Amino acid sequence: MLVGIARRDETVAYLVSRDYLEAIVETLEILANSDAQKAIADHRAGRTRFVPLSALDADG
Repeated sequence: MLVGIARRDETVAYLVSRDYLEAIVETLEILANSDAQKAIADHRAGRTRFVPLSALDADG
């Protein structure tokens, strides 16, 4: 949740919920990680392949 706080019809601050702020911080942490950036770019370029978790099981 995001709420603007105004003074004389001008927004001067924002009040954000804990969940919203935590999501922002998590996003910033991911975007600061160069490995994550490469993974995102690879996915957007179609260079990522997904498999079911069962395919990763050594016994399966």
